[in-house]
Amino acid sequence: MLKEKLSGAGVDSAAVNAEQILGKAANLDRSEIFLNMEMELAANEARKAEKLLKRRLKGEPLQYIMGTTEFFGLPFHVDESVLIPRPETECLVEWSLELLTKNDSPKILDIGTGSGAIAVALAAHKPEAEFIAFDKSLKALKLAAENSRMNDVREQIQFVVGDLFKEDFIFSVGKNFDMIVCNPPYIAEGEMADLQTEIKDYEPRDALTDGADGLVFFRRLIEVVPKLTKPGGWCLVETAAERGSEALAIMRKVLPGAELRCDLAGRPRMVGGQFKR
Repeated sequence: MLKEKLSGAGVDSAAVNAEQILGKAANLDRSEIFLNMEMELAANEARKAEKLLKRRLKGEPLQYIMGTTEFFGLPFHVDESVLIPRPETECLVEWSLELLTKNDSPKILDIGTGSGAIAVALAAHKPEAEFIAFDKSLKALKLAAENSRMNDVREQIQFVVGDLFKEDFIFSVGKNFDMIVCNPPYIAEGEMADLQTEIKDYEPRDALTDGADGLVFFRRLIEVVPKLTKPGGWCLVETAAERGSEALAIMRKVLPGAELRCDLAGRPRMVGGQFKR
């Protein structure tokens, strides 16, 4: 019944959505769902399932409805205060880990940490690393801290609230980082109307767009990277495929050897380079 309603409304992966809604309504895990797909719900469970279904049919992302998602093989809590971590960003984590193989105890800054996905994933694979996870949203930082505790990396990460564009930014986070990672708002304002409903109407707007051309954060980063990074340190940033070349040109002003890397779909989605004084 759930699957048919979702499929009829044009929801992608209707079967998966139905399974997860059923699981949340009846408090079943995935294996239990598979064994009980034809079960008859109790009245209170049926009411809960109907409420969850209505939210999904309105376009609310399944991850927000469930309250959880997975990133880099780890569980994360998510809500409307943070972007939903996506598989493309896992490529940024993989690149970071590749560069950190020879550094046993790096100091890493995650700018715009959101749910904490990047910092937590890196910390889980680099137990000797020290992190500053920075965001202007206190609600996001509270959720990120919760995710760090859930994944047993809370002691590695310091959470700092502030604004990248304020003068006291560098004082807030410190200096001498071995690596800066960032998944900034990179959608141009003019592109927002074309996004899927579940993105533009539910995910935090300030985390999606910079309100301009999608490159505002890159211009700010090249101002602060020389002040934050050790000689030989790295800066890796996610970008939109449509602006990969432009983002690369901006970053090369302070990272002359910066390169553009593609995601698993072959789209140019990451810019990164090494800082040399």
